[in-house]
This record gives sequence, C-alpha cells and structure tokens, in this order.
Amino acid sequence: MFRKAVHLSHSHLVSGADRKKLRRALDKQLGGVDEALLDTLLPVKAGDLQQAKLGPPARGTLYVLDGAPLVFDASGKGDYYVPTVMGLWRAPELLPRVPLRHPAVSQFICGAGHGHGADVMLPGVNVAALPPFAKGALVSVVVPGNPAPIAVGFAALSSEDMAAAFAASGKGKAVEVLQAYGDHLWQEAVGKPVPNEGFLEGVVAPLPGVWDGGAEIGDQGHGSGGDEEGSSGAGSGEAAAEGAAAEGTAVRDAGASLPTAEATTPAAEKAAGVEAAADMDALLEAALLQALHKSVKDADLPLAGSVLWSQHVLPHRPPGSVLDVKKSKHKKISKMLQVYAKEGLLKGKEDKAGDFVVSGVNRSHVLYEDFRPYRQQQGQQGQGAAGPGGGDGGGGGGSNGGGGSGEDLFIAELFKPTRELKPIFEAVGASPDSLYSAPEAFEVAQAYVKAAKLEEGAPDPRTLVLDVALCDGLFKGVVKKGDTFPTTLPKAVLREKFLGRMQAQYLVQRGQQRVVRKGAPPPIHVSTEKRQGNKRVTKVVGLEAYLVDVEACAAELRSKLACSTTTVELPGKNNPGHEVVCQGAMIEKVADHLINTYGIPRKSILTKAV
Repeated sequence: MFRKAVHLSHSHLVSGADRKKLRRALDKQLGGVDEALLDTLLPVKAGDLQQAKLGPPARGTLYVLDGAPLVFDASGKGDYYVPTVMGLWRAPELLPRVPLRHPAVSQFICGAGHGHGADVMLPGVNVAALPPFAKGALVSVVVPGNPAPIAVGFAALSSEDMAAAFAASGKGKAVEVLQAYGDHLWQEAVGKPVPNEGFLEGVVAPLPGVWDGGAEIGDQGHGSGGDEEGSSGAGSGEAAAEGAAAEGTAVRDAGASLPTAEATTPAAEKAAGVEAAADMDALLEAALLQALHKSVKDADLPLAGSVLWSQHVLPHRPPGSVLDVKKSKHKKISKMLQVYAKEGLLKGKEDKAGDFVVSGVNRSHVLYEDFRPYRQQQGQQGQGAAGPGGGDGGGGGGSNGGGGSGEDLFIAELFKPTRELKPIFEAVGASPDSLYSAPEAFEVAQAYVKAAKLEEGAPDPRTLVLDVALCDGLFKGVVKKGDTFPTTLPKAVLREKFLGRMQAQYLVQRGQQRVVRKGAPPPIHVSTEKRQGNKRVTKVVGLEAYLVDVEACAAELRSKLACSTTTVELPGKNNPGHEVVCQGAMIEKVADHLINTYGIPRKSILTKAV
C-alpha cells in the first residue's frame, strides 16, 4: 500500500474521546487485546496523537503519535484498523508472527523504489514455526533471530493451510503485505526510526549471537546495489543470499527472485525470456480488455492505473493465469497503459507520482470491438487480494466490478470458542481467542478426541467416550438440573454439537475493508411502499452490513433506473443505518443491481411488494 510516495493532508489532533474510541475499535477488531499491550501501542493520554488524511492513490487515514505512524485505516471509513510496523515495534506480540526461513529474504520485503516491497511467498516462510491463525487474519512478519516485525499484512492462508501447501507444492502466497519497514510510510516518520541494530538499509539481520541458521548479513545490506531480479552486492550479504537460495527460500512477487544454481546458456535464456514476455503480453491485453468490457464503466473514470490494475484487471484475468507485469515487455503498469493510450484505446496522462491516470476508454477501437469476453470462474478474485476465511465456512458473492464498486465481496462464516470450550482448545495447542472456520473448529475437536483417546473403550466404532472436559464443553448449562450428563456421544453429531457451542460470527470483506460481527449476516430488505395515493417508492435497507456505500449506491440507481433517489437516516438510537428510497416500484431491478454490481448473494436479499 505504501510502495509509492505518501501524501498527507488535513492533519489535526485527536481528542481524548476519539482516542478511546480508536482503542476500543482496535480491541474489538483484534478479538480482545491485553490491556498492557494496548497501552503500549496506543497510550490513553501520553503524547500528541494526530489524525492525517492520506492523499490519492491511498485515500486512507493515518494516526501518528509524536511523529511515529502507529495505525492506519486503509479505507478511511473507520471500519478496519491496521497497526504499522512502527506500532508493532512497541507491542511485537500484538499479532501472530510469521517467521521467515532466512534473513536474506527480507531484502525483497523491506524497501521502496528498489524493486522491493514484495508480498511474502510460501518458499520464504518457516512453516514449522507458525503460530495458529486463520486465513485473512492480520499477521506480522519477522526474520529469524530478530523479534521486531519487518512487515504487517493479511494472511493469504491459515497456518495449517500454509503448512499443507508448502508440503504439497512449496508454492503460493503466504502474506499480502500492507506496510513494511523501508517503505514510503516509514520514510515519512520522524527520524526514520529503527527498533534495533539489525535493521539495516533495505534488509533486516538477526541480532548478534541470536541466530545460527546460516551466514549472517553484513553491514552492506541488500537492496541498494542489487537489480530488480534480486541479485545483490558482494561480501557477506551475497553469502546470505546464496544461503537463502540453497534453502529454497526465494520470495517472488512481480518478478523478484533470489539467484538460483541452475545454469542456462545466454542464447537459451534470451529465447525463453522473449517467449515468456510475448505470452505475458497476450495475457495482460486479454485481462485489460475483459476488465474494460465487464468492469470499467465510463462513470468510474478517471481511474488511477494502480486502482485499475488491482480492482479491475487482476479480478478479470483469464482463468488459471497469473499476471506479472515485470515478465512482459512493459515492465511497469504505467508503461503498459501508456502504450494502449498511444494506440488510441485509452485516454489519460501520468500524474506527479508516476501513476498513469485513465480518463477515457475508446469503445469503438478495433481492439475493444474485436475482443470477445471469455467466461470467468464464479467468485474469481484478483491475485493481489485473497479473501479471508476458509473451508466450507466461507462463501461470497462474486463481483462484476461495475457500477462504481469495483471490489469483490467475500463473506465467511466464523466461530469463536466460548468459555466452556477454552480447555479443549488449550489442550491441543490452539488459541482460544482466535476465530475459526467450521472445518478448522471441527479439526480442533477431532484433535482433542485423538489426543484424549476418547475412541478407546467406546461401545461401538461409531461412538466416542466423553471425558469431563469435553462433556462440560458440550453440555454444561444445557443439561437441566437433576438430569444426568451423557457419557458417550455418536461421532456423527460431534461436529454439530461442537459448532453449536461456539459463538457464531461472520466476516465481510470488500477490497481492503474487512469487518467481523457476531451472528449471521443480516438480510438486505428491498420493499415497496404506497405514498400519496397510488404512488409507490422502493426502499432498500441494510446495505451497510455488506460494506456498500449508501450514497454511491443511490447515485448509481438514480443513473441506471432513471429515477429520483434519496438516502434517509433510519429512526432510533440503536439503528445507525440508512435506507435508499427510489421513486417507483422496481424491486427486481434494484435487486439485480445489488447482485450484479455489489456481489450480494441473492439469498441475502428479501423482497416484499405492497
């Protein structure tokens, strides 16, 4: 998010009440934080806390304490807060930590403007030392031998899935990095702080005498003398990179990789590179044209090139393909868009930050007219925005990306252990404070049954014996006074009983916005109402639960349905939502717009005609 220059504006001091509100939001979002950790990250009174707006293309909110950025809100709407690495240096144990296998891998994560800023890929992760966490959870990244986090981001897989994927193929994304040491946000911090002597320029080394897993990184560091393909300078830094390559710890993102031991002839390497570039050029053109047909509307323009790429092109790539601009002849997104602007397909210009802003699309261009959109996989998402959740607990509405949303909706059913089940999770080493998908929660139950040997002594193979902990976890408070607790349980009902004793929650994600709430996702109500005789209006209530901007939706409906629309605040102190009111009876048209534009599942829309 901060790989490009940061522009701050509209800075002001945060009041004591708003500071407490921010603390409460962080505590709730992270599932209950130790008060001491929260005080360390964000003191109640100490220091001057400022709130600053991030200019385009970021458009978020940043909270700065005495010159150090501690927390940012990517959407700027106050619905999801992310601690920065500088905030995590104050409280390193605030988030689950993903350890790298070798310090040299950090050279591709730390730094901005040197071909770095990569996401963390599975080959670079020490999967044997992963703590438990769910897919989509906020995690920090650390190097071996140095406890201070070097990056923070979203887990692309759960810890168990990372271990399984590493064992199966060794490929895939582990962490989608949001902010890292060395990026432009860190460069804007007063004095460019570092937590310890291991934080060098462009790379992070273990503390002296702490790690003995390979060659240590010298004072020269990495990233200042290397090219975009990951080669680095001479000396001890080169030895560390070679050690990382030998362990298979390459981190790949947008073409960056550690050197390998394979040798190819220059002619063969050049031929392979030309062929690969031609193939990638064709994929990029197909994805761009698909996005222009299916996602990018004229009402969405102008669009920054980075937004066009992440919210439109990536989600509409050909099924099964992986887009990598650096493997094409263009090398950069802005250069690619400039090429199509010269050919007359696009209109736009480069802004001061170097991002190409698209202001128009020539839909009569031969490339646009000759292109036939291909069928996409249902629910396909961009490779840079993996959805959270996992297993059969997750579900989501696919997005066509049009109508001003441009971001896929993902809904996941999650479960939080209750007090009665806490001993079960602790007995198998699982965190009782984390969120779990349905399969992950059931795996905990199965692991406990196996560890406690509850299948032994059962009257038949389809039954298990209940010990005190599992019996209390499943039936304490349910069995009426005077009744006896059961001593056995059919295996077929273990999953239902176990999940029924957990606290149901749901996660909703749209782009960078993520919220977790208790219960099940509430429905959106679309209904008609008579007003002034036979006149009817169509009302839409409940959009906020699916992270839909009410004002933007009203504007889209006004344009698409050619009717007047208004937004009205719902009455009552305990109902902070709004309703969209459209003139005329058009339930089906409104419902279709919500499904096609915002990816709302049809089963989540309740209609009622009067």
